[in-house]
Amino acid sequence: MNKLFLAAVALAAALTVGSCGSNDKATTEQTDSIATEQATADTAGAGVTTLADDALYRPDKAPAKLTLLDFNATWCGPCKQFGPTFEAAAAKYAGKADFVSVDVDVCPQTAEAFGISSIPCVKVLRPDGTVETYQGTDELLPESKFFAIVDAGLK
Repeated sequence: MNKLFLAAVALAAALTVGSCGSNDKATTEQTDSIATEQATADTAGAGVTTLADDALYRPDKAPAKLTLLDFNATWCGPCKQFGPTFEAAAAKYAGKADFVSVDVDVCPQTAEAFGISSIPCVKVLRPDGTVETYQGTDELLPESKFFAIVDAGLK
């Protein structure tokens, strides 16, 4: 009985692989397109982009406009507490600054490159190449405190 089951599984796998390879070029183009969209446009909330590509942001690479990177994790209580504030700022300053959510578990190389040791942590990247760090809810909340950080970055 086990040999018959294994043979059936092997046959099903072979048929599945055969059917997936019938249009390799279209599948590859579609996968590349999806990967590009995910790397640059996954939205977490209004105006917030979720980083899906570990290579997009580096501390030594100045952005074209003010960029705020929110380093967080889905399991982090203080990150969840700060999330709505980050989203509110993204909505308020839409078009003036870029707001990017970086899950440290999804993009560990980015977190390491920026020296993230605790979360929540916001890195403010300025076009002149300077980087400012704000860590923990004491520095980021209440909302008015975070809005003041963004306002200072836009000056």
